[in-house]
Amino acid sequence: MKTVGVSFLVLIGTLACVSDGATTTATYLSASDKIRLKEVLNVGWELQDLPSVHYAVLGYKLLGETVPKPQVMTVVRFIYFYLFVYLMFQWFHTG
Repeated sequence: MKTVGVSFLVLIGTLACVSDGATTTATYLSASDKIRLKEVLNVGWELQDLPSVHYAVLGYKLLGETVPKPQVMTVVRFIYFYLFVYLMFQWFHTG
């Protein structure tokens, strides 16, 4: 049984050394794909709901873009407001 564990570790180590390495958006997205993805993510800056904002921020990070300057404080305020409303809702329903 010990031999199987050691063999497994050797196999995993070998595969880790031979793998292509980390994939990034540069390896599988063309320039036009990145532009289209950015257009889809721009909907998140309308601040309609928290998941859209979350995915917009993560998508921009994945693309290597920065959050637009005018949006930074607006996004932070939106998230704080959303969190405040959620906590108040939880507080009223648990008390």
